[in-house]
Order: sequence, then C-alpha cells, then structure tokens
Amino acid sequence: MRAYLSVIKKHVINMFLLGEVFFFKMIRKIFFIKHRVKLVAIAKNEGAYLAEWIHHHLYFKFDSIDIYINNTDDDTMELALKLSKLKTVRFLDGDKYFKSNIDAPQITIYKKAFSKARRLLYSHVVFLDIDEFWCSTDFNSTIKDSLSETHADVVAYEWVNKIEDRKMFERPFQPYIVGKRALQVKVVVSTDVIIKDMNPHNITRGDYAYLLADGRKFEKACNNFSRVDKQELSKPIKKYYILHRINRSQKEYVASLSRGRPLSFKKTTSSFKSNRNGFGKGIENAYITIDSIKLSIYEEDLVKFISRYNLESVIISCQHFICETFAATLINIRKANKEEWDVLEKVLVGIDLEEVLDSYTTFKERWSQ
Repeated sequence: MRAYLSVIKKHVINMFLLGEVFFFKMIRKIFFIKHRVKLVAIAKNEGAYLAEWIHHHLYFKFDSIDIYINNTDDDTMELALKLSKLKTVRFLDGDKYFKSNIDAPQITIYKKAFSKARRLLYSHVVFLDIDEFWCSTDFNSTIKDSLSETHADVVAYEWVNKIEDRKMFERPFQPYIVGKRALQVKVVVSTDVIIKDMNPHNITRGDYAYLLADGRKFEKACNNFSRVDKQELSKPIKKYYILHRINRSQKEYVASLSRGRPLSFKKTTSSFKSNRNGFGKGIENAYITIDSIKLSIYEEDLVKFISRYNLESVIISCQHFICETFAATLINIRKANKEEWDVLEKVLVGIDLEEVLDSYTTFKERWSQ
C-alpha cells in the first residue's frame, strides 16, 4: 500500500510541475519574454573577486545574479551593502543550507533557486562558481546571442582552465590568455525543464535536448553528464566557453587550502582542503586573443562599476584577508599533525614559493625524526 501511495504521490507532483512549467511558459510568451537569464552562485570568502565577477556577467547581459553567502569571514557583506542599490544583484543567506544536516546543500540551493527563477519568469538559469566566467571568444557576443544561436533544453559550455602563476589579484582577462582545455562543462538550463537530479556541472536526465555551445549534440563522457567526449579537445575552442580560474596565483592557491571557520556539525578528516591536487599548470593547449579595443572598453567599464558603488576599499580589505589567510596557512602547515602528511604531499605539488617550501620542510622534519 505504501509503495502504491508513493507512486501516486510522484505522479501528482510530476503533474503539478508540468502544469507549473506550462503556465509560466505561457506567461513569458504573453509578455514576449524570450531570453531572460538568471545567474546563481555560492560564495565563501570571495569578496576580493566578487566585483569583477558580477561586473563581467552583467556586461555580457545576464539579467540578474543571486549570490548565496556561505560561512564567510571576509568583508563580503560590506560589499553586498554597497551593492544594495543594484537591483539586478542579490546577496542571500547560504548558511541556513550549509549549517544544517542537508546532505547536498549546494544542490539544494540550486534546485530552489531554479524553481524561484521559473516563477519570476526567467527563461534560463546558469550555475557558476566565482572562479568561472562565461565568455565569448570575440569578447562581444553575449549570453543572449548564444541562446539565440542554439535552441536546446540544456546548452553545455566547456572549461578553459586559465594558467596563472605569480601575480596576486590579477584581472581575469588580458589581451592574450593561455590555458588548458578541460572536459568539464557548465550549463545553461531552460526553466521549461523539470530538474530531478543534478550535480554542480549539469542536470542528469537524458530525455532532454542537450547541445554543445556550437549547436552540436552533447555526447556525455560519464553518467553524471559533467564532461564532454575527449574528441572535443581536438577541435577548435568554441565561440562560447567558461574561463576557469582554477588556481589563480600560487599564494592565492595556498591561501585557499585552509578550511576556514569549521561548521560545528560537520566532521572533517583534514585541516586542509584535501580535494585539491596541487598547483598544476598543465600542458598549454588553449590560446585566446582578445581584441585590445574591446578589452580596453571592458576594463574602463569595470573601473566605472567599482567607482560607482565605491567598492575599492572593501575589495582591498578582502585582498588583505587573503594575504592574512596565506600567512596563517604557512603556520598551519608548519604545525600540522603527522596525519596530514599525505594530504600536504598532494596539495602542495607544483608549489615553488620559498616561504611555503620552508614551512613544508619544517613540517616534514618534525615528523621524520
């Protein structure tokens, strides 16, 4: 009986969702809303980077941005206050999802944000991290242009991992970008879709129309739809892609290894982010040239954006926070327990900064005796 009732419940919910999708699709049609795109992100101690990330996506015609703030110690909320008059950007409480026993808080936020976006008459939703920038190779075409050129339930944009090294807080874009292409994708999803299962990269339901950024069929390379087939890497970079600032500079990477303020109910096996695989530059195989005039116009607009909302001081404060976190991470490395040996050996691969190596040597000498 319970199994029967469970099936009935699923069918009722599905019928309700289908009705909701149809209703809001008709409303958008009545009001001639074709492409209205919501961008959703989760941020933790990202205040040093948020202004340029927000500006970038508004510049490329994303209609609005929701940023869920999670377990943050820097001055992100001061930045949020300064941007409160910018009605296209909202800062929301992410802690209530992460400070609970929710198994997958990130996915829970994404699903709730997606449902809200549909009811607010958005046609599409994109989920990105703060180190990911939706881009066009001509540095002119927008997200609206991409959607006009590619008609699908889901459009997948491939990663280009930017290769960076020494300079802290470097701007995301330069006239010549060097990177490494990756199989991973991020997607734009039509709100006419019913999301049942998803991961941070994609929704995972095969009966929808999935296309690549160039309009060809998306051939998934794994069951969770997070990667394209390897053959895509041998083809030219598509017109639309995701620039992934995977590590930024070495100091920023090392600072990112610290877990920060722990969540009391979550048990961690390491004081460091053990899912990192080292500062790997990788093999350069992606080269993107940006027109100097277009880049100059973009940079001028960014400077005006920062000035208009008086963001410079809070950005500098958040940069200082990262520098302080880097210094604290050096201390944590020196004082780490022996159980961190394998973790540190992995996460510090590729790092050649003298101060980091000195701390790592001190750690090893303490536990080699």
